[in-house]
Amino acid sequence: MQQLAMTHVKQREHCIDIRLAQSFDEDDVESIAESLIQRHLDARTIENISGADRFNARFILNSSTFVLNFEIYSQSCWIDIESSELNNDFYHILTTLQQHIR
Repeated sequence: MQQLAMTHVKQREHCIDIRLAQSFDEDDVESIAESLIQRHLDARTIENISGADRFNARFILNSSTFVLNFEIYSQSCWIDIESSELNNDFYHILTTLQQHIR
């Protein structure tokens, strides 16, 4: 997998849509998730869940829990917050990832 490059990071209601510059498959998503969560956000992964066409990584940033989602077939990637309310951690993720857009 090449170096992670994002071309789009936007808020959509209670989630953050992410568009990657390169395509990905099931062999790539765990390393992409690790790069996004640990290197870009300095957060901690608590669970990885693989499915037929999906990969989800639950992670904690400060006191908030999020889920990084990948859909292989549609090449979709997004982050959901597990609480019903947006908070400072959500906006920190949004602005941090927007700084890495190429």
